[in-house]
Amino acid sequence: MPTADFFPAISYWGRLYIGKEDLLLYGGDLKTVAVYKETMGGRPNPLEAIETVMHLTDYDYGGGITVVLPPAAANAPAVTLPLAGEESAPE
Repeated sequence: MPTADFFPAISYWGRLYIGKEDLLLYGGDLKTVAVYKETMGGRPNPLEAIETVMHLTDYDYGGGITVVLPPAAANAPAVTLPLAGEESAPE
């Protein structure tokens, strides 16, 4: 069944941490909220919504990756990556 048959609204947002020198992803915090339909199969749905929070801390890169950013992004200020275990997911 299509996703819209279960979730009339899905929202996701977060932060990704990239290295300034190599422009590779080193971590991130992502949050997703999906709202369930009020009825499913003609019956009231006991679930209202589901929320997931992901803290990305593990990464592994093979060779052959090239990342090209526009000058505005390449010259952006550095962001300090929070220590593992800190509450850093978007609210």
